[in-house]
Amino acid sequence: MRDIKKIIKTKKHKHEKPRLYKKLGTHKQKQYLKTHTNRNIKKKHLDNVSYTYVLNSNFFNTFGLNEKILQNILGKLNINNSTNPNKKHLFGFSVNKNYFNTKFVMQDRFNNRTDITNKLKLYLNCKKYFPIIYKKFLPDSRQLTYNSKIQWDKNIVYLAKPVNERSGRGIIYLTDNKSLDYAKKQLRNNNDSFILSQYIINPLLFRGKKMHLRAYVLFTLINNVFKTYLMKDGEILTAKHLYKPSEFNNLDIHDTHYKNTDNDYIYPEDLIKYKSIPNMEIYEKIYDEMRNSLNMVSRIAVMNFTSYINSDNSYIIFGMDYIITDDYNVKIIEINDIYTGYGNTYNKIQTKYWNWVKECAILPTLNYNYIPNINDKSNIPITTFNILNET
Repeated sequence: MRDIKKIIKTKKHKHEKPRLYKKLGTHKQKQYLKTHTNRNIKKKHLDNVSYTYVLNSNFFNTFGLNEKILQNILGKLNINNSTNPNKKHLFGFSVNKNYFNTKFVMQDRFNNRTDITNKLKLYLNCKKYFPIIYKKFLPDSRQLTYNSKIQWDKNIVYLAKPVNERSGRGIIYLTDNKSLDYAKKQLRNNNDSFILSQYIINPLLFRGKKMHLRAYVLFTLINNVFKTYLMKDGEILTAKHLYKPSEFNNLDIHDTHYKNTDNDYIYPEDLIKYKSIPNMEIYEKIYDEMRNSLNMVSRIAVMNFTSYINSDNSYIIFGMDYIITDDYNVKIIEINDIYTGYGNTYNKIQTKYWNWVKECAILPTLNYNYIPNINDKSNIPITTFNILNET
């Protein structure tokens, strides 16, 4: 944390957006951030902008996003749809490069996002910058190499996970030297790195099954201010079969995914309904710990977050996966750069989702002085960083 707090201002060229970066790293890192150009942001709200937006329907359909909900929200704000690529639109929602010339864009990437989406980099960065608190939120991990050795303990199980895969693909459960040798063989056969992590043997169960929570994280960069939000509602994804701390090669017991979840479950209401937790007070404590973990992650993300070229303001949403232990501790599993949900489960919360985006991203872009409704904790920033001009 002490390194991240050392913020220095970069020299700004005529067409360069002011940048913020950590006081560490090589000359190459500093030069990259100093020379990453972008348009300056005007520090006033958007009175002179035509209130139109453009939306990528193919993207919305692919990832199960309901564009009608968003269109209804924008219509009530008198923001109308347009497909003219030559026009300066107020908003662009996951648009292609023809529409990057917008005041505000929903984007799907930012510089060096693998600092948090790559499982190994996430662990190493958290360990480097937060050498005490990272242990609270991340399972003990290290990089798997051909020389990796494990001191086996009958009460400890390990996972070998490809760092760039999602949805449990390529995970190997390690309980002995034979399974470790198999993981090393896969390391040779795959063009990917593997992270070796201690398996959480005591997960909080949902209807007797292992589960994880899919949480939605919002990063905004509006008027040179970077903010992080965590939506209070999200999805519950379970394994297919009832949990038991054995048979680790049986993925139907230990892998939690959309395809294994037998119904549409959302938290916090279904956690209480099906008695995974006794009351809302417990969930509030879990949610606060999720926010604390994201405080750590967002301080890494801010080092490299920039808007697309010619887009003055932007936001991006990630899907963050958490395991909750049976004593209500919060552990980060991974951060997905595919930030949308799938299927009917996600449809249940899309109205809340888009109203959350409106409150924390759309309205603050219309008026830089707008303050979101703080009665809903989802709208309270976890972190706020001012990215300042050099004077």
